[in-house]
Amino acid sequence: MIPSFLISVSLSESDRRALIIVAIILLILFLLLGLIGMLIRYIVGKQSEVGESMMYDVVLTNVVTSPKQFRKLAYKKNGRLLFKQTWKPVLVGILAVLCWLISSGVRNDFTADVFGEFSELFFRWDFQAEGVTTKVFGMTVLADWPPLVEGYPKFEIGHLGSYITAILAIIAIAWYLLSCQGYLARLVMIEVRVRSVFHKSLKDFQAGKLDSELFKPGQKYPDKEEKK
Repeated sequence: MIPSFLISVSLSESDRRALIIVAIILLILFLLLGLIGMLIRYIVGKQSEVGESMMYDVVLTNVVTSPKQFRKLAYKKNGRLLFKQTWKPVLVGILAVLCWLISSGVRNDFTADVFGEFSELFFRWDFQAEGVTTKVFGMTVLADWPPLVEGYPKFEIGHLGSYITAILAIIAIAWYLLSCQGYLARLVMIEVRVRSVFHKSLKDFQAGKLDSELFKPGQKYPDKEEKK
């Protein structure tokens, strides 16, 4: 049976439409979060492989023979790799600052909203339009898709400096964050490999079984004179 309090709740057509829109938005957010998680996992896996590759030869040739040596050398190599991967995005960021200084100096305006002007290149939706939002159970939710704001996207030659500055800044920030993520992923790999490469365990060890394998019945071992 349906509870009486559910029977007493009546939803209007706009309320039902709002709930459908909310469900769709939540589904899209869930899918986006899943894709972002898969991307992060892929990047972490690739960066872990890079970290293992840079330590493979020194472990194989016994250059490092203890967890302490492994960790020390791996940290040093990881730091050097981070420097090699981050100087380029830092250079792009410096170019973005120079571009902002030049464009602001030409316009004689150092207070312009760079990213606000950059957003002019994209569509804008009017979420304040009538009928776009509604109240459902005391919450403000979308009731309809908002209309486009007239005049966007647009391109203004006077804002060209802001466009270039914003693009360079976004590239620099994203590139730098990816490099830092790779650094952290390799740090995790180092700690995992410190435990696994030099791990010693007596699990399932049987001394009697080892003795029987080393000294098989009927097997002769050369004495000292035969060795000479």
